[in-house]
Amino acid sequence: MMTIPATRHHALALSLSALLLAACGVCTGAPLSTINAGDYDSISAAVEALPPGGGEVYVPAGEHRIARTILLPDNVTLRGAGDASVIRAGAELDAFFAEQNAFGAASDVVITFEPAWRHGAAIKNASLDGNRGIRVQDLRIVTERSRVRLATGILLANVDDAVISGVTIEDCGASAITMLDCRNCRVTGATIRRNHNGVFIKGAGDTTHDLWVTDSTLDSNRWCGIYLSGVGAEKLTNGPANVTISGNHLYNHMCDTAIKLHGPRYVFVTANRIDRALEAGMECNGGVDIVCAGNIVTGVDDGMNLKGNGVGLFFGRQPTRADVVLNGNITAECGVGIWSETIQQTADGARQGQVGGVAVTGNIARANLAYGMGGCGVTDCTWVGNVNIDNGQHDAPAGQDTAGMLFTAGCRNGVIAGNVVADAAADDEGLMQSGMIIRSSTDFINAMNAVRDATGESLNVYANENVQSFGNMIEGEMAQ
Repeated sequence: MMTIPATRHHALALSLSALLLAACGVCTGAPLSTINAGDYDSISAAVEALPPGGGEVYVPAGEHRIARTILLPDNVTLRGAGDASVIRAGAELDAFFAEQNAFGAASDVVITFEPAWRHGAAIKNASLDGNRGIRVQDLRIVTERSRVRLATGILLANVDDAVISGVTIEDCGASAITMLDCRNCRVTGATIRRNHNGVFIKGAGDTTHDLWVTDSTLDSNRWCGIYLSGVGAEKLTNGPANVTISGNHLYNHMCDTAIKLHGPRYVFVTANRIDRALEAGMECNGGVDIVCAGNIVTGVDDGMNLKGNGVGLFFGRQPTRADVVLNGNITAECGVGIWSETIQQTADGARQGQVGGVAVTGNIARANLAYGMGGCGVTDCTWVGNVNIDNGQHDAPAGQDTAGMLFTAGCRNGVIAGNVVADAAADDEGLMQSGMIIRSSTDFINAMNAVRDATGESLNVYANENVQSFGNMIEGEMAQ
C-alpha cells in the first residue's frame, strides 16, 4: 500500500476542501455564477436565472428599458460598466405599478415621506421578510418622472449587509435610494441628481443601524440630499442609530435641506461640502449624541431677510437632551452660520423647558446675514475658540438684532470664551451691527473674548441673571 508523505497528504486535503467549498459557493461568500444580462430578454430574467445561492448579473453598456421592478434576492450583485450601462424606467414601468397596485390609495405625500416596500421602484430587494448581501454597482438608473409616478430608484427594506456603490441615479419622482429598517448597509461613490430626496433612511434605531453614506455627490434634489428619520409620532426620538455621513458634496437643495436628521442617535456628520440650500445646510431635530465636524457650508439663505430660516448648521426642536459636538466647521454667506435652539417641545409644539448639551468649538462663521453663531434656550453649553468675521448687517429690519454672536431666550449654564468677533470690512462698509449679545440668560461665564469693529455695541449684556463677564478685549481695550 502506498504511503502519502505528511506534506502531500496535507496538500491533498486542502485541495479536496477547496473543491468542496467551490461546490457550495454560498459557504465561502463568493458568487456562484456570473451572468451577462445581454444574453437574456431582460435584466429580471437574468436575475431569475441565477442559482439559489446567488451570484452576479453583469449589465453591459447600453440602454436597458425595464417593464417591471428588478427584484434582487439574497447574495445577488447587479453590476454594470459605469454610466454606460443605463437602466431606464418609463411608461412601461408605470403601467406595471398600476397593474400591481403598487401605491394603493396612498397620497403623493405619504408615498414620498412614508415609503413602504410595496411601493414602486426600479430596483428593490425581493422579499418583504428581508434579504441580505445585495450589491448594486457601477450603473446609471434614470426614471422619467413625468411618466413614472413617484418611483424610487433603489428601495431596500429589511435588508442586511448591502452595498450601493458607483451608481448614478437621476430624475426619480420619489427618492433615489430608500432604506427602510436596514442594517450594515453602505452607499458610497454615488452620483444622485434631480430626485425628490437623494438618500432617504427611515426606521427606528433597533432595526435601522450601522449605516454609511460616503463620498457621494448629491445635486439639485428637490427636498433633501440626505434624510434620516424615525417613525410615527415619535420620529424625533426613535431614528436610525450608528450612522456615518462623510465626504459627500451636496449642492442646490433649494426646497428644503441638504442634510436633514430627525431623531437619529450616534451619528457622525463629517467632511461634507454643502453649497446652496433653502432652510439649512444641515438640520438636526431630536438627534442625540451627534458629532458634526469639518464640514464647509455656504450659500444657505431663504431670502426672507431674518424672518425665516437659512441656517448653515442648525440643531433644534429637541424632545430630549441633545449632546452635540460641533467642531472645525466653516459656515459662510448663510442667513445664520451656526444656531442651536434646543428647547423641549410637546407633541403640539408647546415649549416645556430646557434641554441641551451642546459644545461649539473651533468653528469659523463668515459673512452670514443675521448672526455668525449662537443659541436660544440652550442649557449646559459651551461656545469656545470660534472665529466670527463680517456677520450681521448694519441695516437690519426694525426690531431685529444682528450680531456676530447672540445668546438669548433662557440660555442657561454655559461658557462663552476665547472667541473672536470682528468686522474686517468695518472701515469700508460696517457690516456688523453688534459684536456679541447676551440677554435673558442665566449662569453664564463670558470671558477672554476679543470683539471689535461693530457699528453699534461691541458687547451687549443685559436682562440676565448671574452672568459673569471678565477678561474680554473690547475694541482693543481690556473690559472691566
